[in-house]
Amino acid sequence: MATGESETWRRRLRDGANVPALHAQETAMKKTILIWAVLFLGATLTAQSDAVQKPRKLNIRTAYTYQDESLLVSLADLYGSFVISPGIDDSIRIVGAEQLDFDRSIFTRGDLVFINEGASAGIREGDRFQVVSRGGKIPDPFSVGSLGTYYRFRGEAVVTCVYPDRAVVELVNAPSPAEIGHFLLSFEKQEPVYRRQLKYLDSRLPDAGVRGRVVYLDIEQDVPREIASSGDMVAVNLGRDVARRGDLVLFYKYVKPDLPPVIVGTGIVVYPQNTNSTVKILDGGYPVELGHHVALLPESEVEAAPISTEEIPILDKLKQEERPQKTSEVSEFSVDLLFDLDSAELSEAATADLDKAARFLEGKSEYMVVLKGYTCSIGNEEYNLKLSQQRVEAVKEYMKNRMNIGDEFFDTNFYGESEATFDNSVEAQRRLNRRVSLKIMAR
Repeated sequence: MATGESETWRRRLRDGANVPALHAQETAMKKTILIWAVLFLGATLTAQSDAVQKPRKLNIRTAYTYQDESLLVSLADLYGSFVISPGIDDSIRIVGAEQLDFDRSIFTRGDLVFINEGASAGIREGDRFQVVSRGGKIPDPFSVGSLGTYYRFRGEAVVTCVYPDRAVVELVNAPSPAEIGHFLLSFEKQEPVYRRQLKYLDSRLPDAGVRGRVVYLDIEQDVPREIASSGDMVAVNLGRDVARRGDLVLFYKYVKPDLPPVIVGTGIVVYPQNTNSTVKILDGGYPVELGHHVALLPESEVEAAPISTEEIPILDKLKQEERPQKTSEVSEFSVDLLFDLDSAELSEAATADLDKAARFLEGKSEYMVVLKGYTCSIGNEEYNLKLSQQRVEAVKEYMKNRMNIGDEFFDTNFYGESEATFDNSVEAQRRLNRRVSLKIMAR
């Protein structure tokens, strides 16, 4: 027994204390203290368990998760896309340059060109046209026939001067260069498409419905693609009899016959044609390839996503929010700008995309342009980091000169070969890492 306790007991014994009674009194006091401690600990644990809710398991088979409503098909998509069609009227054509540039054969925004029709064909000043180029026949990879002829929309033109059998038009919107021989179609006003984008990670295939395949990947810098990614256009073998503009689709593939399909990404129908439709890839975790499967989402599933509130998590980030009202102001714009190997020079396709970005910024003042530069894995790490910086600077300088804006509107980042999105061991995917990602957002 400790010295302090021994002295206490000796003092109590001298005073004639009842030893058994003292033992009983101390034992009761210890029990009381222990009970209060247990009660306090229990109350604390109960309060903590009430404050932290345990998330319930997500039943992915009945839940769709959507992002906020946004611009999914822009005017740049509509006026700079492609279609595969049996045929388009090509009677009105560009035949030469106006003024003294008669030797020129390639034209861009602001250029004046002659067309081969005038007042005798009903052409009037102020008439608007779409400039279109024709490609070759596109074979159907799943049959012996063809899908049709490839046509690309090059931009808009306005008639500025009319002669009896000729007219002068100005290229006012030219996502892609126009050339002699390209033809003009009467301008039809297009409406952009706003809707809520389905997140591919939380998607599932409908139990039944319309199915198809990816039958064509659009060219890139006059070279056929092997894969396509977010923002690219592809053709699927679903025609206007089943598809309409604004319909959402799921891209998916089968890895093994005995495994369920893998969702590759989501897309939206831009131009339905007779036997096929042009589809814009919205997002995804894998590149879209020729032959991948496509499922058209029924309107009932898109607009009234089947959700059981007893089977989805109550975590805020997985709650489905109320559908916002459509607004005319678009909050974001994004595009990936591709570069050649070991180059920081902007291609014609990249400058065309930057012109789209510039048009998006017209009339806006509160925004930030976020640039992120990357390279593939060829070369040493230090060199690639510098190359990614040069690519970012090239994009930044083009936008500064195009929009007459300062450095304060830019947030620049460069990563070299790190944080690669695509597989660097495959050339078809490695070249997609040679890029600058551009995103415009409100401040």
